[in-house]
Order: sequence, then structure tokens, then C-alpha cells
Amino acid sequence: MDQLSLQAIGSAADPILANLVSDAVSTTIQRVGRVAATRFKGNRLTPDILQLLDWSANSLQPSGIALAAAAGVTTDSRTITAALATPTGRTMLHQLAAATFLDKYEERKSSLSRLLKELLDVESTSLTEAETHSLLDALHSSMEPALIDANRTPESNALAQIRAASLLLQQTVDSIERDVAAIDKSGRRDAATDQAWLAKFKQQCMRKHGIITPPDNTKRTPIPLDDIYVPGRITSDKLEASVTVYDMIDRVDRTVILGTPGGGKSTATNAIAHRLASSIENRVPLVVILRDYAKSMDSSSLANYIEVSIAPRYESTAPPAGLIESILREGKAFVLLDGLDELLDPTARRTMAEKVELFSAAFPSTPLLVTSRKVGYNEAALDRAVFEAVELTSYNEDDVISYTTKWFELNAVELQLDDGKTMDQVCNAFLSESESITELRTNPLLLSLLCIIYRGQNYLPRHRIGVYEKCTELLFETWDRSRGLTYDFDFDDLIEEALKHLAYWIFTNDEGGVGVAEGPLVEEIASFFSEHAYDSETRSRAAAKEFIRFCKGRAWVLTEVGLSPDDEPLFAFVHRTFLEYYAAAQFTRIYPDPQKLALALVKRVARNEWDTAGQLAVQITNRSVLRGAERVLERLMESAAGKNRSVDYRANVLTFVVRCLADMPSTPGLLRKTFAMMSDLIEVNFADDAVHSVLNYSMRALYALDRSGEYVLLTELQNYVDAKIASGITGRRDALRLTASCLSEANGRERRFFRSRFIETWGEGEEHDYDELLTGYFAGCVDADEIVDLTIRRGGAPLDFLFYKTGRQIPPLTDDRYHCVAFAMVASYRIWTPAMFEQFDKESGRWLGTLLEDLEPLMNSITGPFASAGLTQLHLHLDPFGRRRNDDAPVLSNRQWAMIAVLSCVMAEMKGGEPFTETAINSLSVLQDALAAARDGQWGPESALTRIQNDNLQDRLQVWASSAGHGFLRY
Repeated sequence: MDQLSLQAIGSAADPILANLVSDAVSTTIQRVGRVAATRFKGNRLTPDILQLLDWSANSLQPSGIALAAAAGVTTDSRTITAALATPTGRTMLHQLAAATFLDKYEERKSSLSRLLKELLDVESTSLTEAETHSLLDALHSSMEPALIDANRTPESNALAQIRAASLLLQQTVDSIERDVAAIDKSGRRDAATDQAWLAKFKQQCMRKHGIITPPDNTKRTPIPLDDIYVPGRITSDKLEASVTVYDMIDRVDRTVILGTPGGGKSTATNAIAHRLASSIENRVPLVVILRDYAKSMDSSSLANYIEVSIAPRYESTAPPAGLIESILREGKAFVLLDGLDELLDPTARRTMAEKVELFSAAFPSTPLLVTSRKVGYNEAALDRAVFEAVELTSYNEDDVISYTTKWFELNAVELQLDDGKTMDQVCNAFLSESESITELRTNPLLLSLLCIIYRGQNYLPRHRIGVYEKCTELLFETWDRSRGLTYDFDFDDLIEEALKHLAYWIFTNDEGGVGVAEGPLVEEIASFFSEHAYDSETRSRAAAKEFIRFCKGRAWVLTEVGLSPDDEPLFAFVHRTFLEYYAAAQFTRIYPDPQKLALALVKRVARNEWDTAGQLAVQITNRSVLRGAERVLERLMESAAGKNRSVDYRANVLTFVVRCLADMPSTPGLLRKTFAMMSDLIEVNFADDAVHSVLNYSMRALYALDRSGEYVLLTELQNYVDAKIASGITGRRDALRLTASCLSEANGRERRFFRSRFIETWGEGEEHDYDELLTGYFAGCVDADEIVDLTIRRGGAPLDFLFYKTGRQIPPLTDDRYHCVAFAMVASYRIWTPAMFEQFDKESGRWLGTLLEDLEPLMNSITGPFASAGLTQLHLHLDPFGRRRNDDAPVLSNRQWAMIAVLSCVMAEMKGGEPFTETAINSLSVLQDALAAARDGQWGPESALTRIQNDNLQDRLQVWASSAGHGFLRY
């Protein structure tokens, strides 16, 4: 073979080679993009530059065509591709891409050729110098369209500035000469010895990083990582959608993962290391716990620390001399630096950041991943022109379910299951009981603690206060133990009291959430110790400083969040949940009497403040004082009933009372009193959408709290409804509003009540109130076929109840943009996302989606018009909902699409075939299909009609279109 042929290059090796070149170019452009985003932040050129770079990366399609110019190459392209696919080969391609972009290819060509030849020789692919030069030129040519052409655009001046500022690219180019010097200095390494050691090291990595030790105070049994780990999700501004921790591996260049304490950063580090170590083909994971390195960072480089710490940490032999530096230099390693945030001293953290940046510069071809808390990272952030920050998010619902299932399966033998109870039932019970504390269970560490609490007693404490107590107890034990933290204070017995004092002081002095300065913080705690422990001001201040250090060392308690205008460190509680828990405990110590607590609390609650802390304070009082919670809540309601109270005051206090009742036993008298006040407030304020929506939600929550089996609140509702109906048509509507607020999935007694008051007497008055039928449907008291039958029997067309102007009290149709239910149904596929459709189907007994499903079969028996003309003016305003979806994203069933098509035709006929002028309505493709069908006399080949599988409806819609859009309305 006298030339690298197009046929060979176009073979199976070609796409691999194309991907290798593309990866090198993409990495280069990402590095340039970070510099552009940082250097030109706020500059009008930034979007143009970033778009140009993104375009270049996305449109690069390297192929073997360019390599065909490599005259005289006698080696098969598959062999060359295999050599370039090695970590050393990838490093060389990245160096070539950097030199190409910086316009230094000719300057570095000789050295690059030397590295390429060395690579091919090591991989037993010998080429002559001429062949190597030719191959290098071909690779360079394949990168030029993306890298060189970008420099010849109108933005080239700005790009020239970026090139000058791209330190990491400069360092990558500089590493070319260092790599050549390393070859000259040491010659060729003993590959067999290196590979043997690396294979054994990876086995030890698999063992060390392949386990998780749960934060369990009763046992410390390691669990295989794959048996319990649920990969967290990574998000960033540059990612269109979240990716898992594992998906992130190939994206890492210079990356910082930010997250919350207990959010899984260290576990993600172990998981990535384990995944990399699982294959000999992967890069070598080198993990550094930065708090350990900090002890020797003044006397040791990071690279040297990695080398000397391997043997003791992994119980392995020391690496062959120079191997660690070699794999770092050649890009064969993957470095993971865990816990930048765990250096408590700000000066030490900044020093560590400098160390990391210097390490990055020394080994530009090695991927580098750093983890840190999100809060406080900006105070010692790594160079943003080099390092990209991404975020490790909290668990979503699926993650919680997955972790819970794995955890209970692993701990099945320790659970005391009742006879006949399955593991699925246990998991479902846990998920149900923890649903009210989502802010805890979406954090991986706290979720594991909740599982441990549940295992110990087969239930979670019913009240949140009990859950918080258990979690704080476990955190003190498990966090201290896992981090090797110990303490020996003279004031051990005062630690919890000091925490409560500190929390209450921060809670009441940092309402803006920006943090409190260290100076005032020390002064406040010193005053606490002066009052409770010491006469000496000196000892009090020393104890205060020691206590603050104690809290800072426990990253779940207190954290540094920034600097004050005077450059003084600012501190805040990490988890607001525990801040509010300790603050509430101190609040009840200050106001132990329920009456006085209520008077102090109502000032905040009436302004919609202190919601969680207030609820916790009520629960704590209920523990320590007989009928404590009831006395607090009754006093709050007395205040809400006072003269000249505003609507917001009363609504805020009453809805707070309802939220408190959800977490405590409720007496019938308290339920009745709350119900009466809520019903009066709803009746007076039904016209105010915002207030009515809040009150409606709270009334439904209150009604659901009647768990006595005596139907206390149903009796109250019946009495209210009967009195209102007797007062006339306005009273009947008041009655319906309150009934709609209370009933969701009605039981037998509730159905009988609703039907006797509304359905059996429907249509007897002067006007038909279709809202009564719709309320009955959504509450499960009347079916769709009965609604259609009632509508026809009262002289209406079958679907009139969908086009009548709604009274807006029907959940969830509380927004007057809808005007009629039919429009909400037609617009549903644009208003709601697929996830929302799925959630409604899963959690709601009946909603618009089920109404569409239930109506479709009934249309087959209707031969006349579907609706009456003149029921609504169709002055419909979908904005801002109309912009939520840009396509028909929700996967509707064929029956749902069929009903939406029917309703669209009715609406088009109501408009007389004239186009809708509202922009939002025009965005509804199914409505546009109907208008076009009426105009053209037939449906288009890709219209909504093609989604309908009901032959009878298809025929009717075809007839309607051929009749110029007439026949579905009764005039």
C-alpha cells in the first residue's frame, strides 16, 4: 500500500477516528468558551462569540478524506486509529488542537511529530519520519475548518483576545515540549511493569471505592456501591437536560461539582472512581481527600502527595518511580479532588485553590474533577476561565423511590414485618409517611437517616418535630464519626442549649438570609456563656470561639456563606430546616405560656412569616403543656376574628392554623370553629381569585383532617349548604363553592349528600348551573354519561356544559382566562407538560384528561349538533400558558385527541370559520387544523384527524369539513 486509501479510512475505523478528532476539537472549544464567557461577561459580543464556537464544534464532521492526503503511509488506518484512541493518543490530539487554534502548529510541528512517532512506536506501529509528518499534517487539516476558520470571522479581534487569555490552551501547548523532554530524559518506560502495577491498583480502587458505609449509629457494615447507590443528577447552564453522575465522566475537563452538605458529593466521587477502575481501558482514577492533603500542602505538591499516599491509602505497593507523573502528563489519569469546602479556614481554602490551579496548569491533559459545597464556593472559587461549575441536584421523586427500595431490600432481615406484610408495602408506607418532609428526603444523607429511623420502629414519628429530633441526634453521632470529629469541652451539657440560642438569634437577626458576621456571632454566644456558665468575660469569649469552631466543623450545622462589606466572614445554618427547628425550640422557652406564645406568633403569622418555625413551636408547646397547641390555635383565631382585621390578616392566620392542625390531633370543637371561620371568609372573598385560591386549598386540607369517622365536618358542610340553598340562587352558588372546596374523591356518604342537594334538583330553577354538574364529576358524584343525559333532558345540546361560562369555583379551573371548560380541554396539551399529565393521571381521581376520555365513547350515539350557539363569546386569553409548550408534547390517548378535535370544530364553527386573532389561540395546532378543514372542505394529511381511531367520529368530522364547517352547532 503506497497511500492511506480512502477505502481503508472509510472503514469501521473511520468513525472512531472522526470521534477522536471531534473530541479534541470540542474540548478545545469548550475551554475557549469558558474564557469568552468570563472575559467578555456583559459584553454584547459574548453571545456572537459563543454561538460561533458552538457552531464550529457542532458542525465539525471530520472524516478520513483529509487523511487521504497523507502520502506514503504504509500502515493500515485501523492500527493508527487504535494508537490514537489510547489516553496518550488523545492527549496528543488535544495538544494538536490547542496548537492549531492558537496558530502555533508550524512552530510546534517538529515536537508534535516526535510525540506522534513515539506513540506509534510504543503501539508497535512504526512509521518513518516522513510518514509521521504527513499523518500529522492530515490530522491538522481535519481540525482546521472548526479552529482556523473561526479566527477569520468578523469577531476575530475578540477571538484574538481570547486566545491570549486562554491560559489552559497555552499550558496545553507548552506541555508538548515538556513531554518531549520527558522522553529524552527517561527513555521508554517498562510498559509491562507499569501495566502490572496499574492493574493491581485498579483492583484496589474497585475494593476501596466500591462500597458505601451508611450513616448508621447501630452498625457500620459496608454495602456494595451498586446495591445501594442512586446516581445523582448534574445540571448546568450548558446542559439542555440533567445528566447522571456516570454520564458526566466523559464530559469532565476542568469541572467543579457543587452541592449541599449530605447531597452526595463524596459518594459521587467514589462512584466515578469505582466506574473508572472497573475497566483497564479507562483512565486511572486518582482520588484525593483535600482535608487530608491540607495537612501537608505547605511542604508537598499535589502530584507528589498523590504518589506517596497511594501505598498507605490503598494497601498496595508503591507505584514504579515516575509512573504517576507519567500518567498525569500523558492524560492517562483522572484526578478527583473531594471536599474543597471542608477546609474551614478561608486562607487555607484560598491556598488550596491556588494549589489546584497550579496542578491543572502542570497537567493540562488530565481531566480534573473537584467537589465543593455550593454555599460559600464563590469566596475561594477556582478560575472560572478554566473551571466549569456544575450542580449536583437534590433527589427527585424517582430517585427517592429507587433509593428507598434498595435500602429496605438490603435491610429486610432487620425489619419486624407484620404477618403477611410485603416489602413493597413497607416501602410504600415509608414513602407515604415521609411525603410531608420532602425537604429532608430529597437530600441523600437525610434520606438514609430517615430510613434508619423507620427501621428502628417500623414507622416515622407522625409529627415533624419528632423527625427533626431523631435526625439531629443521628447527625451529631454519624457526621462526627464519619469525619473523625471529636470534642472535649468544659460546657458539654450546654451544647444543645447554645445551639438553640444561636439558632433563634440568627433566625431573628438574619431575615434577609445573607448570613451573620462572625464578630457579632461570637459576641452573642459569649453573652450566652456569661449568663449560663462563666463569670469571666475572657473565658466566655474563648468558649464562644470554641463553640463556633465546633459548629463550623460539622458542615450540616453552620457554614461560611461569604464576606460582609467589612470583609468579615458571614455564617448561616446549612439546612434551614434545622435552623427553624432549634429556633422554634428556643421560641417556646422564651414564651412557655400558650397564650403569650400565640400573641408573639400572630404578629409574624399574619404577615405570612415564620411558617415552619411557627408550626414547630406549636408542636413543641403541645408536648410540654396540656392542650398547649389547641390553646395557641384558639388564641390565634380569636385574634383573626378581631375588628378591623384585613382579609390578608385573617387568611394568613387561618391557613396557618390549618397547616398546624395537619400535624397534630384535632378536637371536634377546634375543627368546627376553624371550618366556620374559613367558610365565612371564602363566602366573602370568592371574587378575589388570589385569596379564593389559597382559601380553597386550605379548606380542602382542613376537610381532609376529619379522621374521626364521625363525619364532623361533613355535618357542618351539610348544615351550611342547606341554609344557603334555602336562601335562594345566590346562596345555592355559595353552597356549591364551599362544597367544591371540600370534596375531591367523594365517599358514599358524601356522594349521597351531593346528589341530594345538587344533582337530583338540577335544572329545576330558572337557569341551569352547569358548574354543579362539573363539580359533581370532578368529585366523583356524577358520571359523564349522566351529565350529557341531564343536559339533553333539560333542553340543551350534549356538550353545552363544557361551553357555558364557568363560575370559576371548579378546581382546578380557578383562573378566569379559561372562560369555559371546553377551551381548557382543547388547550390542555399546550398548558401542561407530559410529566404533569402523568402526575394528574396518577394522583387525581378525575380531571380534564379523564373527562376527555369519558366523553369520547358517548359521541358515537349523538347524531345531532354537539353544542348550542351563543353560550360563550370565546374571548379567550391563553397567555402566558400558551407559550409553555412549543409542540404537542404530552402523549394524549386517541380518545383524548378525538374529543379535543370535536371541541376544536365546535369552537371553529362558533367563530364562523374566521381566524382567531389572539396569538395564544393561534398557537393551538389542533384548532388551526379545524379552521383549515372548514376553509378547504377537507382535513389535511397531517392534521388532528389522522390521530383519531374512532371511525364514526372520523366520518362526522369529514362531513363537517365538507359542509364548510357547519353542523356541530344548534342555533
